Amino acid sequence: MTVVPPDARERIVLLAQRSGAELPTDYEELMVWVAERAAEIDELPEHARTSVTALLDGIDLLHRQGLSRFVDRVRLLGGRGMLERLTEDTIVTAFLDLYDLAPGEEEQQEAAARRAPLVQISDPPEAGR
Repeated sequence: MTVVPPDARERIVLLAQRSGAELPTDYEELMVWVAERAAEIDELPEHARTSVTALLDGIDLLHRQGLSRFVDRVRLLGGRGMLERLTEDTIVTAFLDLYDLAPGEEEQQEAAARRAPLVQISDPPEAGR
């Protein structure tokens, strides 16, 4: 007999732990695997498809709201360019792109310009001239 915990967070954790699926360890392969499983939803009976789709929408909303707030705080507390430096990692960028939270190209260029070393464009004046 399965006892359902009263706390929603505990139910979510238990649901995640129940999966016996062999998941790919490579991020790119995992993204393909997830897309393939999502495509299989269309083959389910309508009542199951509706339930699974609603669950996925809820999980998406949980992630989207939490990640949006996290990104807002990184921008606020991390100073200019912090998020752009974090997104130098391709997996971080891919994850944020899923939720339309990755910095735009202009933001990335501005951050790169702030990190660029200073270049001397002419010789300094000689002493005594």
